[in-house]
Amino acid sequence: MLTGDKRKIRRQEIVYLSLSVILFLANCFCAFQVTASIAEVFTERELVSDNTVNTLNIFTEIKPIEVAIAIEVEAEEAVTEIIDYIEYIEIEEADIVIAEAYEETAATVDIIDIADAEWRYELTEYEVNLVAAVAMLEDMGAMEAIAEVILNRVESEKFEQKTVDGIIYAKGQFYVANRISADNITANEEAINAVLAVFKDGVSVVGGAEFFAEKSVNPQKIAKGLYLIDSIGSTNFYGQK
Repeated sequence: MLTGDKRKIRRQEIVYLSLSVILFLANCFCAFQVTASIAEVFTERELVSDNTVNTLNIFTEIKPIEVAIAIEVEAEEAVTEIIDYIEYIEIEEADIVIAEAYEETAATVDIIDIADAEWRYELTEYEVNLVAAVAMLEDMGAMEAIAEVILNRVESEKFEQKTVDGIIYAKGQFYVANRISADNITANEEAINAVLAVFKDGVSVVGGAEFFAEKSVNPQKIAKGLYLIDSIGSTNFYGQK
């Protein structure tokens, strides 16, 4: 079975072969007309005295030659128009292929957008800004990781609090919490995007980490059974056995 490209090449070969045959026949016809006209002129020529050829009929009979040449020119122009039309059709087909590819891409984008609408853990606008503010104040070099720790705590059975507010304002957990209230939450676009990447798109950078602290802090002072998962920015991230 021929593929799309092979069918296209085969179709072009057939068209160009047909055009070559047409042009060849047109040339043969014109050559025949010219030869016949010249032969007829010299066959029917009239001889005058001193065996001189009478050329009056030659100019009369030259008209069929001009007609034959005109036919050949028209045939060549027709072939050129056909070739131009074929090239135009090929350009149109290429445009259609590009348009179809664009539509497929657009459809893919729409699917992705719909998928993005399904949060891993849905937040309100207030909660997005709250988590973003915490991430900024804790460590701007590890904002996605800090947001992931908050998400892991919300989903974990180890912590009594089951809301973002509860996790963040739990006693002795996030020392920056006392600097944030509903009236003074300030988060930049980068921090908000970091939160959305984790809670909405499911980006994971520290796996199951549920604790973090500055690198200078002894993890044994944070909680028992901690093990290091990763170090990002100035912060260590820990899981718990």
